[in-house]
Amino acid sequence: MARDGMIPGNDFPTRTTDPREPSGGTTPATGTRHVVLAFAVLLAVITYVDRVCISQAAPQMQEDLGLSKDQMGWAFFAFSIAYASFEIPGGWLGDRIGPRAVLMRVVSMWSVFTVLTGWAWNFWSLITFRFLFGVGEAGCFPNLAKVFSLWLPGHERVRAQGIMWLSARWGGAFTPLLVGWMLSKDHLGLHYKWTFLLFGCLGVVWAMLFWSWFRDNPRHHRSVNAAELAIIGESADRQVGHGAVPWRLFLGSPSVWLLWLQYFCQNFSWYFYITWMPTFLKETFPDFTDMQRALAGCVPLFFGGIGSFVSGSIAASLADRLGSTARARRTLGCVGLCGAAAMLLLSVWL
Repeated sequence: MARDGMIPGNDFPTRTTDPREPSGGTTPATGTRHVVLAFAVLLAVITYVDRVCISQAAPQMQEDLGLSKDQMGWAFFAFSIAYASFEIPGGWLGDRIGPRAVLMRVVSMWSVFTVLTGWAWNFWSLITFRFLFGVGEAGCFPNLAKVFSLWLPGHERVRAQGIMWLSARWGGAFTPLLVGWMLSKDHLGLHYKWTFLLFGCLGVVWAMLFWSWFRDNPRHHRSVNAAELAIIGESADRQVGHGAVPWRLFLGSPSVWLLWLQYFCQNFSWYFYITWMPTFLKETFPDFTDMQRALAGCVPLFFGGIGSFVSGSIAASLADRLGSTARARRTLGCVGLCGAAAMLLLSVWL
């Protein structure tokens, strides 16, 4: 890359000197990286709003489109298989061309297919739209992780992840209440099509604002001064690009296989909450009002958000106490997942 010229995807020239350099060394650090975190938090909320709204609308969609539960299950599966299949390609692309370009494209893509989900006219159109929605969303969180690695110093990343996942969970938690309020005949009484249109538009607005404001390299952002660059540290010197992926090392690592197994098992219960939970509540508790069922449906994701924030907040201190980052991560993972499994069993038996 030329020293002077245009940065691909950033639309303004590099400089050999930084005019933001403080002369006396006393200029306070700007907080532009906190705006980056705010963008990530907002996108995490939009992601789960778009993902969860179909679960709340599913009973009406089944009736409107004449779908069986098996067919609705295939619609949920279409999203899941696309999301899983394109997770690695989405992350790879972010490494190659930068998260700015990828996030603008994938958020716009899944927002369009969020809108189209509401206008599906039969089983196969719904399958197609949900699959393409999953393709878009697969690029979200790998590229947000890339954003954090470029913009945040190492000691801020775990807490930032905790805040982001708190926001994602709460976005999913409050979506049933919002959609229930919008669909309820006692409140707005909207058709489910309009909820998908509204939520899809949120993503388009985010993508436009993010593209115009964000830069992949903090050094290329006009709002970042030298003091903040010093805080960001070596992260600001990383370049967008992709080296050779050590697949043999990954596939030969017991830790990687255990993480895959953990996530695989976790998702059996997790995906129930963001797909079939509203239908289950409607059929199991027919005496509940729509808003009561929506409130019950938001509880797991609400407390999941609190758990994400607490884990991110105590991870560093727990590592100091246990003398190892690995021990702290194992402890948080085992205690959290075993506790969730115990609560799930109790909810069935009580």
